[in-house]
Amino acid sequence: MGMENETGRIRMDSSSDTDEDDVGLAQRYKTIVELTVDGFWYIDEYGNILDVNTRYCSMTGYSYNEVISSPIWDIEADMNRSQVIYQIDRTKKLGKALFETHHFKKDGSLIDLEVSATYIDYGTPGLLCFLRDITDRKELEQKLQESERSKTVLLSNLHGMAYRCDYDRDWTMRFVSEGCYELTGYQTEDLLGNRLISFNDIIEPGYRDKIWNKWAEVLSRKETFQAEYRILTASGEVKWVWEQGKGIFDDKGNVIALEGFITDVTRQKTIEEELRESERLFRTTLYSIGDAVITTDIHGNLKQMNLIAEELTGWGEKEASGKQLEDILVIINENTREPVDIPIREVLRVGEVVGLANHILLISRNGMEIPVADSASPIINEDDEVIGVVLVFRDQTEERAAREAIAESEARFRLLVESAPEAIFVQTDWRFAYLNPKTLKLLGAASPAQLLGKNVIDHFDTRSQDTVKELIHGLKGDKQDVHLVEETFIRLDGSSFVAEVAVVPINYGGADSVLVFFRDITERKEAEEAIIKAKMASDIANRSKSEFLANTSHELRTPLSSIIGFSDLLIEGTMGELNEKQKRYVTTINKSGNLLLNLINNILDLSQIEFGEMDLECVKFDIVDAINDVHSMISILSSRKNISIDMDIDLPQRMVVADNEKIKEILYNLLDNALKFTPDGGRITIRAIQKDTGFIQLSVSDTGIGIPKDDINKIFEPFYQSDGSTTRRYSGTGLGLTIIKKFVKMHGGNIWVKSEPGKGSAFFFTIPVLTDCTER
Repeated sequence: MGMENETGRIRMDSSSDTDEDDVGLAQRYKTIVELTVDGFWYIDEYGNILDVNTRYCSMTGYSYNEVISSPIWDIEADMNRSQVIYQIDRTKKLGKALFETHHFKKDGSLIDLEVSATYIDYGTPGLLCFLRDITDRKELEQKLQESERSKTVLLSNLHGMAYRCDYDRDWTMRFVSEGCYELTGYQTEDLLGNRLISFNDIIEPGYRDKIWNKWAEVLSRKETFQAEYRILTASGEVKWVWEQGKGIFDDKGNVIALEGFITDVTRQKTIEEELRESERLFRTTLYSIGDAVITTDIHGNLKQMNLIAEELTGWGEKEASGKQLEDILVIINENTREPVDIPIREVLRVGEVVGLANHILLISRNGMEIPVADSASPIINEDDEVIGVVLVFRDQTEERAAREAIAESEARFRLLVESAPEAIFVQTDWRFAYLNPKTLKLLGAASPAQLLGKNVIDHFDTRSQDTVKELIHGLKGDKQDVHLVEETFIRLDGSSFVAEVAVVPINYGGADSVLVFFRDITERKEAEEAIIKAKMASDIANRSKSEFLANTSHELRTPLSSIIGFSDLLIEGTMGELNEKQKRYVTTINKSGNLLLNLINNILDLSQIEFGEMDLECVKFDIVDAINDVHSMISILSSRKNISIDMDIDLPQRMVVADNEKIKEILYNLLDNALKFTPDGGRITIRAIQKDTGFIQLSVSDTGIGIPKDDINKIFEPFYQSDGSTTRRYSGTGLGLTIIKKFVKMHGGNIWVKSEPGKGSAFFFTIPVLTDCTER
């Protein structure tokens, strides 16, 4: 197991029979782990800390000996002893675990950590734990007010599968790392040699040909393969994965194998972040770190660099290999623009971790300036000699952009709020935390000092205070917006006004708060009350008018019945023969009496409808039979004017539930109007069709005089006639269309007209099919 020397570095002891290459590999792995940007623990199954790296000590402020001598549960803030042991047992069973927790720093403060633990059962069984400081990430997420998902890059502990496979359609695996199980749900032995399943069978069918074709393309160019696709795990779970690999070629350029790395990017897909990582089998551990990584020899000559480093510097690893690091990594001070020394020389001199100062810009090969943060750490061999340097750095562009976006958003928010026509204030713990100028004006304050820190509830009417408390308390609990409500505010001078209020939960100054919008609606409320009073007066007047018309109509009906009855007797000759002149006069009296009676009946019908005293007598009947009955009644009148009446019926469902008599009255009135306004020799058409919406549509069209465009929207109004002069050619009361429209509406249908002057008119109306019309 690793031992700690006086400088806090991890040492790897080896026995005499250990293969020299294995020792070198262990040494490189130990060096990378020790010098990673993350903290590192090695603990046994009982919770004893056996080893810790320098990074963890610098993160928490403890010395190596202080950490080693402390039980985990003294440092761990979220778990007690039993919970720590439970977590160890759980990780042992699962093999790996990833979770977030808090540790106490030496100064007593807390540090947010993301822990990636892996159980090993060789040597001294225990857990390898990489501990990442996620304090900045947590703070950034809070500042973004949970309205955006933080775009984070997993800089270490890349979970995935390194592989070496044949270049065939099955992607026959020859080597698979332990990450295979976590990624696919299959054990490594299940994939090796396609023993249980081939990797091609794990890939979703829709991606198989695409991946094969893309590999063929990149291999023909000897380029790096990169692709995102979906796989189906052993449990049936669908995962998005990102793969990067390269072909391994022999001296003749033939592909002898493919090597690469496949990782789960399902989480990254949901937060719209792409992972860029290059994988070669023998460098899987190095490339599992998401930062840019460069290694040098003892002279500062570049030996290795990962893809992230290639992207940031603009240099390829092959081209940069062997060059002085200062030629590859050019950095300057962002403020002074003066060159900054790369810390590798200091690391080689003192043999300790050295970091860069703040405000450092990396000048890439193409001249692009990239803000970076980095640190350099020594690579130490088994003889405790520094043999090189590992330089780890990351692009801070997105981090800076996020901070700038927050600052810009806050400035924009304040500008909008300050200039908003709405009154806006923020309450925190029931007290005013912020007020815009409009709020000060409405509450009668000369300056914010008069209200800041004062109790918000005191500025609501006593009848509104309990309601407001419940609204805000409920809002803080479930984080839901509240609909507009009307409450009474109290000004500083004691006067009051009614306001329309909306509240929204926010985080203000790091505290849960409520953003309150309100506007004075006193004038609107007064206007509403005036409108209501005017409406009530109008309703009373309308009802009085309708009652007067109904009463008057009843009074006129009795004498009219006598006039019509006696004139009928005179015309029939029952009271003796009349000469031609007498018969003409009596006939005129009879026609006028019938016209007046028809007007009175229409007025009574209209009054009954408006009073809600007219009911539908709903029955189930054949609508075609009703159409034929009306056609028979009207045909005598149409023959006198030599007007033909055609019928176009297309009804798969002929039965309807409606008021048979009123439907006939609607049709008769429409046909009577068509006859009235259609010249001799014209044509009328009755149509009936089934609509997909569960309605039957009936229409009456004619070739008559048509209706002027300005009159179409008025013809259904009571007593309205297109020709309103005293010398009009066509008689009528102006109530027929009004009544039939109300009959249609009572059935739950609709009525409308299409017309063009000189070409005729078409009236359409609809009624529902087979529904209970008494409920309409």
